[in-house]
Amino acid sequence: MQQPARWKQWLLLSLAIWVLMLLLEPLYAGLYVFAPLLATWGVRHLLMAFINVALLVFVIMPRLVKLTSAWLHKLTAIVYSSRKATTGLMRALLIAG
Repeated sequence: MQQPARWKQWLLLSLAIWVLMLLLEPLYAGLYVFAPLLATWGVRHLLMAFINVALLVFVIMPRLVKLTSAWLHKLTAIVYSSRKATTGLMRALLIAG
């Protein structure tokens, strides 16, 4: 199977990160109240990066890709088959000509 178009991958990942940030930011704020050491500059960013990336890689993206696989691969399959048809047509024209 062909790889999805890069703009579709970018869009799906950007939306997943945006929603994750919206949902987790209040939880992080609550965590920092109970553990102020985690709120220090650098530690806060490291914690957020580890949690967000782990959730994206292992939980969210596999399900999101499965959910949107028809959309992800639709245009790519059409472009791929069009290229094959065009290549075949060009070969036929070259041979005939």
